[in-house]
Amino acid sequence: MFPVCECAIVPIVRRLIHRGMPVYVGMVFLLAGPIINPVVMAATYTAFPIDPQMVLYRTLFAFIVATVVGIVLFFTQKVTFLKLGREYEITHEQCILLYSRRTGIRNSYPIAHCQGI
Repeated sequence: MFPVCECAIVPIVRRLIHRGMPVYVGMVFLLAGPIINPVVMAATYTAFPIDPQMVLYRTLFAFIVATVVGIVLFFTQKVTFLKLGREYEITHEQCILLYSRRTGIRNSYPIAHCQGI
């Protein structure tokens, strides 16, 4: 597992799904990744010094919930809505090319301009 928080795991999982990972696997990774990593386990242990078993309970419950959600999605998800619109994604290189054509400036561009392209 990556030691990343729940905010940082979203673009990672999104990119993996766009590269071909099944959605149900991505959702399991999205749910379990932020909880089942050493940094969060250490923080949980620090937060509950009286009850160190809380680390085990929290990790085990996260694993069970993520597994159940993955199994449910495996049997129920027929259409992958997360991959729709992929043909409209603009890569970094395409953004630079479009910006340089529009402004005549090469080799640098403000990132905000790619949002509206």
